[in-house]
Amino acid sequence: QRRGWGLPSRAGDNLFWVGRYVERAGGALRLVRALINRAAEADETAAPIVARISALLSVWSAGPNDIPHARAVLIARGALTRRDCDGALPHLAAAARSAAAVIRDRFSPDGWRALTHLVTTIDAALPPGPPESVMLERADAALRIIASFSGLAQENMSRLAGWRFLELGRRIERAIATCRFVRQFAETPAQDGALDVLLELADSQITYRQR
Repeated sequence: QRRGWGLPSRAGDNLFWVGRYVERAGGALRLVRALINRAAEADETAAPIVARISALLSVWSAGPNDIPHARAVLIARGALTRRDCDGALPHLAAAARSAAAVIRDRFSPDGWRALTHLVTTIDAALPPGPPESVMLERADAALRIIASFSGLAQENMSRLAGWRFLELGRRIERAIATCRFVRQFAETPAQDGALDVLLELADSQITYRQR
């Protein structure tokens, strides 16, 4: 006998925020990766772009606001490790797992493991080594986990009301982030390297090359 597939409002709310927190974490990780890549160039032409990325992380409460004129490496490390910043990766990953824990039965075992793996990856202490390369590896590893979670949500979740709320959260958060990126890097006249940063943050290099 076929039964109804009603979705409790609390479950829809939690799925919505899981989508938003995971997407927000992905946007912050892309900002950190772009910041480290440009800060490592040690090029004067990259300084305005580095300043804009740093300012965007600070506005998102992902970077340290209590360190005046902080170096880009310190801002990137703060976004990856600080627990007292609401927009930093430890807070976002923990918030996503906390929201998902209430509705764990709505996710496949692999999807739940991906969220748990994201938290453990972010919470792990940075290994010794050059700070730029260590932080890049951490950001890339976390982005791969987020990509796997998104793929599992697309392939393994039933396309019912719960999946729609998860997608609503992801798409709304991505739209907000894209608008912020465009406002920050698409001004006229454009700065050197601004278009490259914008395409990287929006993951649109292939689309741009095709057009």
